[in-house]
Amino acid sequence: MKTSTFIILIVFAMIVISTLIISISKNPQQTITLFSTKENSLSTETQTSPPPQQSPTNSEPYQNSKKDSSELSQSTDQTANCDPKQIPYTLFDFQKVQVCLQYQQTTCIEKQITCSAKIKNLDLTQGGEFTVKIKLLGEQTEDLIEEFLVSETIQPKQEETFLHQFQVTGIQADQEFSCSIITEKIPTKC
Repeated sequence: MKTSTFIILIVFAMIVISTLIISISKNPQQTITLFSTKENSLSTETQTSPPPQQSPTNSEPYQNSKKDSSELSQSTDQTANCDPKQIPYTLFDFQKVQVCLQYQQTTCIEKQITCSAKIKNLDLTQGGEFTVKIKLLGEQTEDLIEEFLVSETIQPKQEETFLHQFQVTGIQADQEFSCSIITEKIPTKC
């Protein structure tokens, strides 16, 4: 009796795996859930992302639909509740260059400070607009002198340099400065 139960279980598992392989080969971007916690029943559910022409801000769920039993041996629900997540990226190569452009005796009265960093889009398929806030701070007091937003479009697996040149004049120019670069906007995908 134990052997026949084991064989039936193996056959059932092979049917489920075959169904999944057929389903994935027809649409490789599906997310398959084998066991549903709804009423402790065994089911196969498929969740797909919205079609490309659909606006990502549309929060309306897609209508549930069932596939023909000849296509799949169990029912399939399609929903497109998109939970957007930031694409992977790295922020690196921070640099600060200070140049005094004008002296009054030994006091710097005009200084140019360039703050920069690079962002690499680590996603393989999704590009988009990245925005960073570049802040110029007094190094000793950490007072905010000025801030500026910089945006660049970065394609998948590419990198861009984000920079801004600040001009400081007067007695305030005769000090050291520091830069702060913070990401403000990162592209998302479902």
